[in-house]
Amino acid sequence: MVNSMHNLLPTPEYNLRLWGKTKADLGCSLCSKSKCTLLHVLNHCPFALRQGRFTWRHDAVLRLLHWAIMKCVDAANNTSPRTWPPPIEESFILAGETWSGRSTPAMESLLSAANDWKAIVDLPEKNWRVVLPVEIIATLQKPDSVLWSWSSKTLIFIELTVPFEENIANAAKYKIRRYNKLVCRVRAKGWHCHLLTVEVASCGFVGASYSRALTKLGWRNSKAKLLGRLGDIARRASYVIWLNRLNKSWSPVSVFGEEESILG
Repeated sequence: MVNSMHNLLPTPEYNLRLWGKTKADLGCSLCSKSKCTLLHVLNHCPFALRQGRFTWRHDAVLRLLHWAIMKCVDAANNTSPRTWPPPIEESFILAGETWSGRSTPAMESLLSAANDWKAIVDLPEKNWRVVLPVEIIATLQKPDSVLWSWSSKTLIFIELTVPFEENIANAAKYKIRRYNKLVCRVRAKGWHCHLLTVEVASCGFVGASYSRALTKLGWRNSKAKLLGRLGDIARRASYVIWLNRLNKSWSPVSVFGEEESILG
């Protein structure tokens, strides 16, 4: 992990030649690209992309993120919904009371207004594929996770990206541009629509968008512990991808005993 963060891993481009280990221009062993950097190995190799290596890492992180999302959904569904904006009488101060310093109470989360939330996630397990209700919107786009409430007419898209550390900001902007039209279409149908992006870098750094997203979903537990777990899963998966950088056959199950053990 330390070597990857400081770009000190033995990548064919730069490091092996810099250290005098080879004079030849060694390319990627998978796609034969001439400049095989750490960015290429962990995020950009087209051969690894087609083989599903990056998707496998993404889904491993998404499983834990979806677990946290469902905790927020279950908490909201077991709580009486709050109306927003609050009743006008809540803005007045009764005789003998002291002003608290805030004129109106803040909205707890995006889920506070309803207790009939449904959730779907785009994972390869059976019956976990994202299929948006056609009554809301018909589209071929498939966000990683979707939450909706019929009573509050609210739809929430959650998009996870596992980019290289240097590309976290660009990854968030790309996802916002990608789903902007879909969000506008949903709003045009009279629904409230929100897009939350989460970026967990391939070497384990978790972007600030993670904290903002969980706050908006009403997460009440420790964010630091979950943040560390998300980063750990991304690092472990990237380590497996690194170990297999010379191997054209791909079987992550053989590395962990079973794929799910990356969460253990």
